[in-house]
Amino acid sequence: MKSSTVLYWLIGIIIAAIAIAVSFHFDDALRDLIMQHQNPAMRNFMRYVSLLGDWPLHAAVGLVLLGLTWRRGSEEWTRIFLAMLLAMMLAGVTDTVIKRIAPRARPSVHAETRWGGPRFSSKYHSFPSGHVAASTAFFAVLLIGRRRIGFACLPIPVLIGFSRMYLGAHYLSDVVCAAFLGTLCAFVVAHFLLLPIGNRKWKSEIEMAEGVRFELTRPLGLPVFKTGAINRSATPPEHWRSRSARKYSRNSKICSTGRYVHVNLRRAEQVQTCNR
Repeated sequence: MKSSTVLYWLIGIIIAAIAIAVSFHFDDALRDLIMQHQNPAMRNFMRYVSLLGDWPLHAAVGLVLLGLTWRRGSEEWTRIFLAMLLAMMLAGVTDTVIKRIAPRARPSVHAETRWGGPRFSSKYHSFPSGHVAASTAFFAVLLIGRRRIGFACLPIPVLIGFSRMYLGAHYLSDVVCAAFLGTLCAFVVAHFLLLPIGNRKWKSEIEMAEGVRFELTRPLGLPVFKTGAINRSATPPEHWRSRSARKYSRNSKICSTGRYVHVNLRRAEQVQTCNR
């Protein structure tokens, strides 16, 4: 388990490094291409996207949903929305620190050097994009907690990132690095807030699976499957349990004791055949 986790992280780091290197390489080319295809109507639309895509609207939506789920008593969704807000805050703080440490002139600013300059001037706060970092962290947690809903919301940070490049506020590398920063913050927060939920659900599913009891009906001797409290006297005999490989299915919540079930089903078929 640990080796596979390390492998996944290594693959992710390699992919991130390649994507960041490629984005830096195409910074100027994409900036020039966007500047050559400016449209007044499109520019106004991108201004609204950039305005609404900032962190205050994300925070307002997250707080409203957090209050609703807390009032309804949904612990799982409460944790998800709380993690979304915390991940966005962590990404915002980290983004601000990076901007102060490594100031970069925005594409719209004509500066002699691209890196360096006034640390507290917004004109030199290009790297990384705060809008994209906050939005990616916000929705990446949702993707971790609820995959289908998270995938449906992914176009939001993508559109926000494109709007920032279209308005000349950020380079491509600013957006790409911000996306990876937000994703990393989402994984960190989800590890502490969402992982306990997954472990708890997994444990309850195993307990439910162990509650499957195998009993023989008195008149026919047929195997009967019952769920409920665990009855140790009704579980499969120890010599059957030791021979069978028990597998727990997370989705279907089934405890499979293959050999024991198979043999008892065969006996049941034999009993039914004799009775006929």
